Amino acid sequence: MKPIIQLFTPIFFVMVGLSLNLHEIDWGSPFIWAFSVVMLIAAVVGKMVGPLFIQEGWPLRWMIGIAMVPRGEVGLIFAELGRISGIFSNEVYAALVIVIAVTTLLPPLVMKWAYTRLRRHF
Repeated sequence: MKPIIQLFTPIFFVMVGLSLNLHEIDWGSPFIWAFSVVMLIAAVVGKMVGPLFIQEGWPLRWMIGIAMVPRGEVGLIFAELGRISGIFSNEVYAALVIVIAVTTLLPPLVMKWAYTRLRRHF
C-alpha cells in the first residue's frame, strides 16, 4: 500500500494546485479577505484550545498548540471535495486555500521563534 500512496499523493497535490484558476478570482473582493481572516482565527484558536486540557506548563502547551496548527493536507482534501461537488464557490475555495497555505507555512517559523524564547522552560 505504501508505494501506491507515495505515487498518488504528489499527483493529488499537483491536481489540487492546478484546479484553482487564479484568473477567475476577484482578489479585490472584501469577502475573500474577510472570510480568510475569520477562518484563520478559527483555525488557530481551535488548535490552541486542545493543549489547555493537558497538565503541563504553559510553554509546552503553547508549543503543542502551535504544532497542531499546520494540517494543510486534510484541509486541501476537503476544500477540493467541496469545490468539485459544487458546495464551494471559487471565492470560498480561494479563501480556504489562502488559509491552508498560511496555516501550513507559518507555524514552523512561529515554532522556531517560540522555541528560542521558551527553550529554558523545557
